[in-house]
Amino acid sequence: MDKDKKFVFDEERRSATIPISHHERHNWIQVFELLADFEQLLKEQDEIEGLLLEENAGRVLVGEETVRGIFEAK
Repeated sequence: MDKDKKFVFDEERRSATIPISHHERHNWIQVFELLADFEQLLKEQDEIEGLLLEENAGRVLVGEETVRGIFEAK
């Protein structure tokens, strides 16, 4: 979230051209790097989901700060 209380998303992290001919076979490296990046993102999301599930179950103490308080504070 930036100073104006707006969510900022990363721009394009990685892209790849999928090779469809033998001549473009060198592009497979980019495809595999993209897949590895996706796997890393999935692992991060799994960790965050686990934390959220623990918070929801009451196993982790959450601070007093609320979403409404963040948006109303200036």
